[in-house]
Amino acid sequence: QIVDAEDVYKKVAPYIANGETPGKCKTKESCDTYCQNNDHIDECFAFAEKAGLIPKDELEGARKAIEFMKRGESPGGCKNKEQCIQYCESEGHMDECLDFGLKAGFIKEEEAQMARKFMKSGGPGGCKSRDTCESFCNAPANQTTCMEFAVEAGMIAPEDAEFFKQNMAQNQGGQNQDEGFGGFD
Repeated sequence: QIVDAEDVYKKVAPYIANGETPGKCKTKESCDTYCQNNDHIDECFAFAEKAGLIPKDELEGARKAIEFMKRGESPGGCKNKEQCIQYCESEGHMDECLDFGLKAGFIKEEEAQMARKFMKSGGPGGCKSRDTCESFCNAPANQTTCMEFAVEAGMIAPEDAEFFKQNMAQNQGGQNQDEGFGGFD
């Protein structure tokens, strides 16, 4: 989920004005520095929850992740969601991150197995990352290949693939041709 800096500022500004931020920090940088210290993680999480900085549907997962971070058991020692994502998207860290996801209950065993299979063989067209797969699959000439890969990998049901294929065929001469296949979003 993309964070809107203006929205975050609007949520945090009243707390800054009242001196109610963790460690009485006043800037994003000073708050980040303060909150990256494991001694302050509970205070920072409570503040983020109170200020509405963590979407409600992510609270439970964030609580679990914090317990691992406090023990120094997060992937690459990451201290926040952005650091963890950056670390896990870097080449060579996928196994560690999948193991963490399983241990923390963020993913199921079947999902981890699919991801490990993907790591070995790559995605459609041999893509190896989300960005390269999206680029490949958003090209109209590759959409059938991506659709077949998604069905074979169990990402979508064959009947859904057939529906998409029919719509793609209808749009071949139309304006929707360049919208791409978003199966890797």
